[in-house]
Amino acid sequence: MIDYNEISYTEIEDCIEDAKKGLLSPYWQGYAEREVDSLRLTDGSLPERAEQLYKELKTILLEVHHIVGNLQLHGHPAGVVHGA
Repeated sequence: MIDYNEISYTEIEDCIEDAKKGLLSPYWQGYAEREVDSLRLTDGSLPERAEQLYKELKTILLEVHHIVGNLQLHGHPAGVVHGA
């Protein structure tokens, strides 16, 4: 049987790796957010693993420049520009 939650975790982890390189475009940032939301429990909370991954992703997105379109970059001004 396919474990769709495990697929979501893998997708989020892949997005985190791209984010570390500054290669996570706004589209894929939104995709990662939707994958996190898909893991919410019936009470609206996130499992611990999902919460940890979400926090890691958000931290990286604040610290690393990211692709906007094909050429422009944005992110924390003190960060190092990656990608492109």
